[in-house]
Amino acid sequence: RYLATFRPGAREPLHCGVTNCILTAQLAVVAPKSGAATTAADGDSKEIAEGACLVLDDSFEHERRVEADADCDLVLLIVQFFHPDVPAHVKSPE
Repeated sequence: RYLATFRPGAREPLHCGVTNCILTAQLAVVAPKSGAATTAADGDSKEIAEGACLVLDDSFEHERRVEADADCDLVLLIVQFFHPDVPAHVKSPE
Protein backbone atom coordinates (compact mmCIF):
# COMPACT_ATOMS: atom_id res chain seq x y z
CA ARG A 1 0.00 0.00 0.00
CA TYR A 2 1.12 3.53 -0.70
CA LEU A 3 -0.11 7.08 -1.28
CA ALA A 4 0.11 8.53 -4.78
CA THR A 5 -0.19 12.28 -5.35
CA PHE A 6 -0.99 13.85 -8.73
CA ARG A 7 -0.84 17.63 -9.23
CA PRO A 8 -3.21 19.48 -11.56
CA GLY A 9 -2.18 18.78 -15.16
CA ALA A 10 -0.62 15.39 -14.25
CA ARG A 11 -1.06 12.37 -16.48
CA GLU A 12 0.17 8.93 -15.52
CA PRO A 13 1.10 7.24 -18.81
CA LEU A 14 -0.72 4.13 -19.98
CA HIS A 15 0.78 1.11 -18.27
CA CYS A 16 -0.19 -2.35 -17.07
CA GLY A 17 0.74 -4.78 -14.33
CA VAL A 18 2.57 -8.02 -15.00
CA THR A 19 -0.16 -10.42 -13.84
CA ASN A 20 -3.94 -10.69 -13.57
CA CYS A 21 -3.55 -12.44 -10.18
CA ILE A 22 -3.36 -9.03 -8.48
CA LEU A 23 -6.15 -6.48 -8.16
CA THR A 24 -5.55 -2.81 -7.33
CA ALA A 25 -7.85 -0.68 -5.20
CA GLN A 26 -7.60 3.10 -5.25
CA LEU A 27 -9.30 5.16 -2.55
CA ALA A 28 -9.51 8.89 -3.27
CA VAL A 29 -8.33 10.56 -0.06
CA VAL A 30 -8.39 14.01 -1.69
CA ALA A 31 -9.88 14.65 -5.13
CA PRO A 32 -10.67 17.70 -7.24
CA LYS A 33 -14.30 18.60 -7.81
CA SER A 34 -16.48 18.06 -10.87
CA GLY A 35 -14.79 15.32 -12.86
CA ALA A 36 -11.35 16.93 -13.04
CA ALA A 37 -9.66 13.58 -12.23
CA THR A 38 -10.21 10.26 -14.00
CA THR A 39 -8.95 6.71 -14.12
CA ALA A 40 -9.24 4.93 -17.47
CA ALA A 41 -8.85 1.17 -17.78
CA ASP A 42 -9.34 -0.92 -20.91
CA GLY A 43 -11.06 1.99 -22.66
CA ASP A 44 -13.51 2.73 -19.81
CA SER A 45 -13.01 6.08 -18.04
CA LYS A 46 -14.31 6.74 -14.51
CA GLU A 47 -14.41 9.98 -12.58
CA ILE A 48 -12.41 9.92 -9.36
CA ALA A 49 -14.54 11.33 -6.52
CA GLU A 50 -13.27 12.04 -3.02
CA GLY A 51 -14.04 9.13 -0.68
CA ALA A 52 -14.78 6.74 -3.55
CA CYS A 53 -12.98 3.45 -4.04
CA LEU A 54 -12.33 1.78 -7.38
CA VAL A 55 -10.97 -1.76 -7.82
CA LEU A 56 -9.36 -2.70 -11.12
CA ASP A 57 -7.40 -5.51 -12.69
CA ASP A 58 -4.22 -3.64 -13.50
CA SER A 59 -3.11 -6.24 -16.05
CA PHE A 60 -5.27 -4.16 -18.42
CA GLU A 61 -3.76 -0.92 -19.70
CA HIS A 62 -4.75 1.94 -17.44
CA GLU A 63 -3.91 5.55 -16.67
CA ARG A 64 -4.86 8.40 -14.36
CA ARG A 65 -5.31 12.06 -15.32
CA VAL A 66 -5.91 15.31 -13.47
CA GLU A 67 -7.07 18.26 -15.56
CA ALA A 68 -4.83 21.34 -15.55
CA ASP A 69 -7.61 23.50 -14.09
CA ALA A 70 -8.33 21.13 -11.17
CA ASP A 71 -8.87 22.92 -7.85
CA CYS A 72 -6.47 20.67 -5.87
CA ASP A 73 -4.09 17.72 -6.02
CA LEU A 74 -5.41 14.17 -6.32
CA VAL A 75 -4.26 11.92 -3.47
CA LEU A 76 -4.94 8.19 -3.77
CA LEU A 77 -4.38 5.36 -1.31
CA ILE A 78 -3.33 2.41 -3.49
CA VAL A 79 -3.69 -1.14 -2.12
CA GLN A 80 -2.92 -4.30 -4.08
CA PHE A 81 -4.23 -7.75 -3.18
CA PHE A 82 -4.69 -11.18 -4.70
CA HIS A 83 -7.65 -11.75 -7.00
CA PRO A 84 -10.21 -13.88 -5.09
CA ASP A 85 -9.95 -16.66 -7.71
CA VAL A 86 -6.23 -17.16 -7.10
CA PRO A 87 -5.68 -20.56 -5.43
CA ALA A 88 -4.38 -20.56 -1.85
CA HIS A 89 -1.16 -22.39 -2.80
CA VAL A 90 -0.22 -19.49 -5.10
CA LYS A 91 -0.89 -16.90 -2.39
CA SER A 92 1.46 -18.51 0.12
CA PRO A 93 3.75 -21.11 -1.44
CA GLU A 94 5.52 -23.49 0.91
